[in-house]
Amino acid sequence: AVVNVVVVVIVVVVVVVVVVVVVVVVVVVVVVVVVVVVVVVVNVVVMVIVVVLVVVVVVAMVIIVVVVVLLLLLRIVSSSSGISISRSSSSISSSSISSSSSIVVVVVVVVVVVVVVVVVVVVVIVVEIVVVIIVEVGEVVVVEVAVVVVVVVV
Repeated sequence: AVVNVVVVVIVVVVVVVVVVVVVVVVVVVVVVVVVVVVVVVVNVVVMVIVVVLVVVVVVAMVIIVVVVVLLLLLRIVSSSSGISISRSSSSISSSSISSSSSIVVVVVVVVVVVVVVVVVVVVVIVVEIVVVIIVEVGEVVVVEVAVVVVVVVV
């Protein structure tokens, strides 16, 4: 049962990381579209970029909360299965299994939080670069530079 919990935890982590990557790609595409529009209307684009940043941070926080809740539920499930294992086998093996699964949970939480923080930082940096280029240049070159930056980041 504990092995199944570890597998479920790994699947949850993979799904969360995929969702985070999809969110980042969508945000970067939105930023590129916004940059194309920026050549025409700078003030509106800056407001849109701020909204995108807020949305990204909120989504990241929601993902962190959901993952932590899921992992806590999985840890409760693994601890209860550890109790049932201890009834049928020695208590030493069940305690080592539950401690290893809790280590997996901690590692998974740390990995997910680090991935989300890195994604948010990358998106913020890209947006800041785009805003600076827009304010400084304000020409068609902005679109080319933004596309290069997005390609490099991806």
